[in-house]
Amino acid sequence: MSVSKVLHGRGKNVRVSDETAALIRRIADDLQYRPNELARSFRQRRTRTLGLAFEGVIELSGPVRYFTDIVDGATRAAFDLNYSVTLCSRLTGPNPTFTLAEGRFDGLLWCRTHADEEELNFIRNCRIPVVFMHNPLCGMPTEQSHVGWDNASAVRMAMQHLAELGHKSVGFVVSTNNADNLEARLRRELFLAECQQLGIQGNAFIWDETLDAVRNWWQANPAETALIFWNDTSGIAMLHFARQLGIAIPQDLSVVSFDSTYQCDFTTPRLTALRQPLTDMAKRATELLIQRIENPETGPIHDMFPCVLDIRESTARPRLAP
Repeated sequence: MSVSKVLHGRGKNVRVSDETAALIRRIADDLQYRPNELARSFRQRRTRTLGLAFEGVIELSGPVRYFTDIVDGATRAAFDLNYSVTLCSRLTGPNPTFTLAEGRFDGLLWCRTHADEEELNFIRNCRIPVVFMHNPLCGMPTEQSHVGWDNASAVRMAMQHLAELGHKSVGFVVSTNNADNLEARLRRELFLAECQQLGIQGNAFIWDETLDAVRNWWQANPAETALIFWNDTSGIAMLHFARQLGIAIPQDLSVVSFDSTYQCDFTTPRLTALRQPLTDMAKRATELLIQRIENPETGPIHDMFPCVLDIRESTARPRLAP
């Protein structure tokens, strides 16, 4: 027992001389002894592991590194506080209750924008802390902490920018595979409301993210002189399609997207986008989660990050603007 207390640094009443304690530590070093963290977690009833729930597969390379920015912020905060992070593209096991009650996580960082009613109902009564990285207006339970982004201000900034440039007809585009995405739906609703407020003709589109879909839209001689895409992946894809179809950006069409990940500075032309500080948001969400784990009496905290419009070269006055 005394050896264990010396090696683990606990127990002020251990009756071992300084010389004996030093000998114990020296022998442990010679034997390359390391504490068994699994056994320690059983004893403390803590795994010091956080679950990070997201959708799909995280691509470490690709057109947009949305989720890797989130992972960066979450792991920075977790590692600084001696926690590890497990990535979960879905809640494994027979149901959400099984996953979140089996003891593998001390807390869950929820970065998904899809959730069925079974998942939401369980999270509302979950026995481990949960922090959402989404606006609660997207349908997430407000009794849990959340770190969100001001989507309303973001849409307003984009529309005011296009209105000042002289655009009278604007479209908002969501890819078909994200048609039921909660945040995409929220942004689309805010877009239509803002168009009405500004007296701008607004149309919401759901497209397959393909060259043919863009070609069909363009050949129909659309009234829209600007398009807002619900995320950078779709906005960057539009720039590629436009180049193949001979659509001049921004002379023929202005393009705006959400998130302003670093790839927006390397497109041709550079993509105007609404910046969502994903790394900072994930870092803050992880800090709130650990705070709730270590201080269970802490109530829910709701933090909202402001948005910024990064104006680059993909927006300009429409050709026919006065």
